[in-house]
Amino acid sequence: MNYRIVLGCILSLLIVSTVIGAFPLQQLEKGDTVSIQKFKGLNRKLSSIGKNSEIKLLLLWRHDKRTSVETVKDFAEMCNKRDVPCIAVDLQKGAMEKIKGIVGETGENIYFAHDKAGVTDDWGVFTLPVTLFLDKNNKVINAVGYEGQYAVEVGRYVDFLTGKISKKEYEKFENTSVVHDRRSKLPKIKFIKRLIEDGQPEDAKERLKKLDKKDLTMEEKLNLAGVYLKLDMPDKVDKVLQSVSKYNIGAKFYRAYAVYLRGNLDKALNMLHSIEKIYPRKKKLFYLLGEIYKQKGDYKNATEYFEKSCNNSAI
Repeated sequence: MNYRIVLGCILSLLIVSTVIGAFPLQQLEKGDTVSIQKFKGLNRKLSSIGKNSEIKLLLLWRHDKRTSVETVKDFAEMCNKRDVPCIAVDLQKGAMEKIKGIVGETGENIYFAHDKAGVTDDWGVFTLPVTLFLDKNNKVINAVGYEGQYAVEVGRYVDFLTGKISKKEYEKFENTSVVHDRRSKLPKIKFIKRLIEDGQPEDAKERLKKLDKKDLTMEEKLNLAGVYLKLDMPDKVDKVLQSVSKYNIGAKFYRAYAVYLRGNLDKALNMLHSIEKIYPRKKKLFYLLGEIYKQKGDYKNATEYFEKSCNNSAI
């Protein structure tokens, strides 16, 4: 084979890797074979999947996790527009009626399944959802965790793999995505927060490490502070709010919460009471006040504030 062709193929793979991101499985590797037939088909038998299809998509998700639910909807919508076999494996083993209620009607190329045989047990899945791209021999081409603009980005990748768009078109899409990413970091910050809420703190921490924290807007700083509080990182809160005015009400609340996490209950209490009448998200403030009073043994005030909070949470 001509060395220029080989070089072109390598560069194409590098382009794809740049957009798709880090490989989200610890034990499964590119080139490994996936035993699709071992999954249990729900809406139709997996043996009917076309063996001559150049690529297949395999989504690992859970019907009880919000991020997964949003992704499986995008997955189904994207697959409905493309003539490629798509398999969505619910690792929480939801009934087909439940799944149908989430995704609605789907095309003949979309299969829903369970992993009753434990196929994925040894894959080292540390985040969900995960989308795998398989070749016609069911070998792993690549895999991706959650992506912002999932249907667009993954759809473009599929179009690239199937030859529907050229390398030049894909490069253009990549460059556009990078510019968009620099303009707004809020979607990524909010997604990290949702990962924590979905019980995936380790994945959230990994994404935090990769997040560009330079030149954040005020809203981005406040949201990032909230993420650090959810991860019990009060020192990081101080750092991200360092340049925020001491008169900013939202920042005052987050600073008080950080003080509380360090165990200085009296100082946190004073800080919270100083903004009690003006902080707009009062239920969260009331909840934190109730928690502090409870830890101080003042159950009368704790009960009063918990009732005011309607059992909300502080962050």
